[in-house]
Amino acid sequence: AFTGGKGCSLFANDTKNNVVTWTNVHFYSSVTSTGSTECYSGAVFSAMSGKHTFTECTVDAVITQSAAGAAAPFAGILKATGVINAVGCSSAGSVDANGNASGFVGEMQGSCTVSGFTNNALISSSGHNAGGIVGYAKISSGVVRDFSDCVNYGSVKAKSAAGGIYGCQNANETAN
Repeated sequence: AFTGGKGCSLFANDTKNNVVTWTNVHFYSSVTSTGSTECYSGAVFSAMSGKHTFTECTVDAVITQSAAGAAAPFAGILKATGVINAVGCSSAGSVDANGNASGFVGEMQGSCTVSGFTNNALISSSGHNAGGIVGYAKISSGVVRDFSDCVNYGSVKAKSAAGGIYGCQNANETAN
């Protein structure tokens, strides 16, 4: 269990452009961010940059964040310099945030390939942008996003912009 005034996570605040491969890892945690300024919280990472590959990984977490920002099981934010490849992964538990919230990544600025992801987590934002997989997808130059065979079984609630897959996608973005 982790509690902090700013963004909290199990492993790191920011992955600083590392290349990491996770295979058959099961993450269990409780993350509570009590700060009042914008922050990012995730069960695995607060913020993710670099290249990460998750294969058959699960996150079962209870994430609570009182400040604006983004919160999600795998990462609060995937930065523009980040790339995620995820195959056969899932999330469970709950995310209760005051901003971008989801079952995978709260705010996605970077590129990703996600196949066979299942969200079973209960997602709630007292603010905006809640989605089963991505809370808010923000466009950046050269970003590629490819989702296939993804399922959301979790409940998704938000003050505005709630969706089964994306809560909100930047209007100019093209996604597969």
